[in-house]
Amino acid sequence: RLRFGMLAQTMVILSLGLSTFGSSLAIIRNRPQDALLGLESTSGYLARRLGLYQPAMQAIAGLGPEASVITLWEARGLDCRPTCRPDYWLDRWYLARLRSGEPAAILDVWRGEGATHLLVYRTGLEFVRATDGRYAESDWAALETLLGDLPLVERIGGAYELYRVR
Repeated sequence: RLRFGMLAQTMVILSLGLSTFGSSLAIIRNRPQDALLGLESTSGYLARRLGLYQPAMQAIAGLGPEASVITLWEARGLDCRPTCRPDYWLDRWYLARLRSGEPAAILDVWRGEGATHLLVYRTGLEFVRATDGRYAESDWAALETLLGDLPLVERIGGAYELYRVR
């Protein structure tokens, strides 16, 4: 005779146990205790865990407090808010093209919103380009036109490009 209450309880306990085990392995692998105990600097830990995102945020921090950065294909805002406006849904360029159309008009809107810089996450762009069928080739050509007209401030690794909008 099978008791369903006992079976459900066993499944919950097993699930919690596996979840705890997996979380413990992640903590051991990521070593946050090194930063918490002072064995590793906070910036070293962030660089190790976040990759090229951390140097990109340092480049933005060097722009000064008056900077306002719009990001394309970068949803993270860690260590950058309120300076950055993350692209949470990875659709900022798509929506800008729908609303404003041409690159010059898009730039005018962004400047009107107070943007001083644009951060493009190339890895995210390539991912969206390969997987999101909403974009036409004309959207990508318009992006390259827009970026070609902006002065490049810094290229961070092969992943990020920081442009001046104003």
